[in-house]
Amino acid sequence: MWTKAQQAAIDIKKGSILVSAAAGSGKTAVLVERIIKKITDNDNPVDVDSLLVMTFTRAAAASMKEKIYNALLKEMEKHETNTVEFKRLKEQSVLLASAKIMTTDSFCLSIIRENIDKIDIDPAFCVADESEISLLKADTMDELLESEYEAANKDFMELSDAFANSKGDKSIVEFIEKLYRFAVSKPWPLEWLDSLNESDDKWQEYIYNQIMKSVDSVLQDIDEMIDICNEEEGPASYLDNVLEERSSIGGIKKAADIFELSKKLNLVSFDKLKAAKGGDKDLRERAKAIRDKYKDNISKLAQDYDFDKDRVFLEEQSEKAKIRAVVDLTKKYISLFNEKKREKNLVDFSDIEHLALGILVDENKNPTKVAEAYKKEFSEIYIDEYQDSNYLQEAIVNAIEKNNVFMVGDVKQSIYGFRQASPKLFMEKYKTFKSFDNIDDEDAKKVVLSKNFRSRKNVLDGANVLFKKIMKEDIGGIEYDDDAALYLGASFDEGDKEYVSELMLTDVGSIEDDTSEIELEARAIAKRIKELKKELKVDGGRDLKYSDIVILVRASIGESIAKVLNDENIPAYAENNKGYFQTFEVRKILAILAAVDNHYSDVDLTAFLNSEIVGMTDLELANIVSDYRKKQNIEKSKKIRMMDAIIFEESEGSIEEATKKKIRKALEFLDEYGKKSTYMNIQALLQDIYNKTDFLNITAAMPGGQVRKANLMLLISKAGTFANSGYSGLYNFIRYIAKLKDFDNDFGEAGILSENDDIVRIMTIHKSKGLEFPVCFLANANRSFNKTDLKQGIVIDNDFGLGVQYVDSEHNIKDSSIKQNVIKYKLGTELMGEELRVLYVALTRAMEKMIISGTCKDVKKALETNKENPRFLDIRSCNSYLDLILLSFDRIHFDLKLYDYKTLLDEEKLTQKEVGDLHKVFEGSDIKKYAELKKRLDYTYPYSVNVDLKTKFSVSEIKRMSQSEEFEIKQNKEKTGGANNAGERGNAYHKLMQRLHYENIENFKNRLEFVKSEIALLKNVSYRELINPEDIVKFLDTKLGEIFIRYHKNLKRENQFIMGISAREANMGDSDETVLIQGVIDAYIDTKDGIILVDYKTDNVKDAGTLINRYKVQLELYKKSLEMSTGKNVSEIFIYSFALGKEIRLYE
Repeated sequence: MWTKAQQAAIDIKKGSILVSAAAGSGKTAVLVERIIKKITDNDNPVDVDSLLVMTFTRAAAASMKEKIYNALLKEMEKHETNTVEFKRLKEQSVLLASAKIMTTDSFCLSIIRENIDKIDIDPAFCVADESEISLLKADTMDELLESEYEAANKDFMELSDAFANSKGDKSIVEFIEKLYRFAVSKPWPLEWLDSLNESDDKWQEYIYNQIMKSVDSVLQDIDEMIDICNEEEGPASYLDNVLEERSSIGGIKKAADIFELSKKLNLVSFDKLKAAKGGDKDLRERAKAIRDKYKDNISKLAQDYDFDKDRVFLEEQSEKAKIRAVVDLTKKYISLFNEKKREKNLVDFSDIEHLALGILVDENKNPTKVAEAYKKEFSEIYIDEYQDSNYLQEAIVNAIEKNNVFMVGDVKQSIYGFRQASPKLFMEKYKTFKSFDNIDDEDAKKVVLSKNFRSRKNVLDGANVLFKKIMKEDIGGIEYDDDAALYLGASFDEGDKEYVSELMLTDVGSIEDDTSEIELEARAIAKRIKELKKELKVDGGRDLKYSDIVILVRASIGESIAKVLNDENIPAYAENNKGYFQTFEVRKILAILAAVDNHYSDVDLTAFLNSEIVGMTDLELANIVSDYRKKQNIEKSKKIRMMDAIIFEESEGSIEEATKKKIRKALEFLDEYGKKSTYMNIQALLQDIYNKTDFLNITAAMPGGQVRKANLMLLISKAGTFANSGYSGLYNFIRYIAKLKDFDNDFGEAGILSENDDIVRIMTIHKSKGLEFPVCFLANANRSFNKTDLKQGIVIDNDFGLGVQYVDSEHNIKDSSIKQNVIKYKLGTELMGEELRVLYVALTRAMEKMIISGTCKDVKKALETNKENPRFLDIRSCNSYLDLILLSFDRIHFDLKLYDYKTLLDEEKLTQKEVGDLHKVFEGSDIKKYAELKKRLDYTYPYSVNVDLKTKFSVSEIKRMSQSEEFEIKQNKEKTGGANNAGERGNAYHKLMQRLHYENIENFKNRLEFVKSEIALLKNVSYRELINPEDIVKFLDTKLGEIFIRYHKNLKRENQFIMGISAREANMGDSDETVLIQGVIDAYIDTKDGIILVDYKTDNVKDAGTLINRYKVQLELYKKSLEMSTGKNVSEIFIYSFALGKEIRLYE
């Protein structure tokens, strides 16, 4: 079952272990198996709660705990219930609930909670929300800079003169914030900041070595040109020049230091080539192109690194005051920010880790008694995703380890440099730990897992051929050698050619119209998806579904691609991480709140009057203004207040009565909620507005309605965050939101997509990490890398400190300093390494087929960049993923597919006509909208290819339609009144009931213990807190519960269905048109006497009749669906009410 390397990782008994686990190599399965083996070891068993397992995310921690639990259950099945082995395993399954399997932050938080007396912090502290921290940081920065300008310290004023510009001191603010992020990722931030004031010349040795690598690349280029010149038809007349240049450039290698090196670089000259007579023109052009490239490289090196001792000294003296000023500012910023957090009794995630470290080590950085206690407590420490650790987290682990750390990760997937992750930590151990040969050896060991159990050989071959050429230790952080390569571990059905990886190039040439390159590329992708749907089989032979396809992007262009795909009748969805505050519904509700707070805010009041709540048209608003001006004799040049206008028009104006009614409605609303805002919290105020105005359902009836509705509910959640921050009042909430917008602290739109929806998903590469998909596209591969950080006036490097622009204010001179150029070079190399690793993650997600897509203006020229053995400078000078891929791909492991923009545009025109006709027939709508129109229009199937992506009616919508409006409003109030988490509570109960392991009840001494154990395994921590274990025990004790326990093998749960029935059968009118109904059946049991159908409800009701009336339509549709799909009779239908604690038979 296990490979040799996997078995070694499981079996090694002593010493710390580094497992280098390539993509898809089964690292989680190995980790779980090792833990199980530790627990069940015959000679030296350990308890599961003596292990510390630290994961990168909470979801990973919950998943890990569940996998260990399931593995324990499998082990229990191997033993009789009365054996010692079974009892021990059962005990471990109970201990698992309290085991420290958690994120690093959660572990640090537990250290603080358990040792609160060791530090100076209020035990009632709270972990701050990210939005709250952003606002607090902004306040801190404003206060700091105001204080500094007032004090007018000499160093600060010089810094301000040098780097403040027409945009104010924004550049200074951004740099302090960046330096702060660097500092707090270190174990001792202030100590690290102080070290920046100490100058050394380590950077000189670095750039000396880097320039020598560049010179080696140039010499390789020259040798290639010499070979061309020596060919039979080559330009032999070039040889004299080239040989002389090789001698001159080769002499640079003899330079002893950077100053001599600089002189030799500047001595290199390039004479005009002698004319070549005859010969092959292509060879001549190739030779010239190579020479032009190495000439440029040498010239750039000479220009950027003109090392003069006097200049270096002058620049070092110039930068000292600026470095001192910026370090001092950052230390003050840290102090003031910490003070503000203490005032509010808040900590952020950085504080949590530093406070934990402060408990574990003393002032001399030696382990404390607390750390020694943890050393004794933990028999082994596991760190998942070790490649993403930083030096602060490393210091925490070092304080509690005793050569017993099991680290697993893959440096090739270290893609969180922007969070200060340090892949160097991984590589230091990778290079120094010896490969395993004896499982009992106490020395630190390295195990390499290289077999991939995820992907077809075609996918692996494509990735291997690329990265063996372009991922190098001096660029990507690791040499992509035989150890790093991917090897086939999975077995797939026959099939080869159709699964070969592809490179799709869309030639955009010189686009003549307004069509963007992204749009053209998306049309090419749509075309390829349609082809794949017809020709590709996946998962052992089934047809390809849309949900099998994922499109990966580096930046936020997903919505643009989704729009094109939807236009092409391909359902697609891109999650948006930005833009929340710009959505129509959020802008509208925020304007309404602002109007309630300040009636004389004309823009907000007008938006409120124009909203669906009041319903004034633009014409009505214009008439109000016009009539008010006329009656009051106000000139057009003078501004009027809309509030004054509507008050006057309501009583004295000559506008239509219908408009006056709307004004009265608006004034009553403003008066009512103006009063309520003085005593209601913002969450309750928003919910009250939603309920009273039906704003949620009105918004849900618009295109994209489900996303809009989710966005409005997210605003209630953010109002809760606001309240928890210690703020209150509508005025403060509006300012709170305004600040979030100012500081770009956007939440992104709410996500509503289900994993079961048959739809193409578009996500960022970072979001895809750890996931797998049958077919993957990497889109927009031609997008240039983001090098903004390399253009700043001050740059930061962990090794060389700060590089500051040389500024002579007196003579108005600004220029990059030599050290700054060196740091920029190093950061540029590290950026390329990070991008290579991101590309690796993207190209290792596909299970069956990988497709890379990009655009270029000249395909022929682009393909000419391909090289058999790319040089260091070739790789480093790439500016996009497409550059890297074109440099290294081959025609054996990649199919090349070319698309022409003119053809795509012609096809688009045809598609637009078809889609236009389709939209006329299929107009997106929801139940409320349908109810208003059904008396006048025949029923139309509600299919939409727009952003809503809603192609069916859900059973709950049909149920809602069958109920009266009064009943629905009452139900909404019942569900939301007094508790905004009613929906979440329902979700929590359903999630638990979906996964209860009824077969394990007998392994526990009582049912309450069983239920608590099951609750502890829920991934969602908030769900665990919402469930009352007694409610579940009460269910298990009913006759229905006994049936579930007895017949659990026949129990089907969360059964999703889609069925087609007539609109008449669905109570949607008299039409015989077929509509699609979708829903999820909570549970059913197939017995010899028929099917027993069960639906769980958490509604807060007082009698069974209410539930029967409310859900009868829904359950009858469930019954019909089951009978259609199984061909069997549904003999009984039950509702189980957790509120009433009993089962309710639908038909007595």
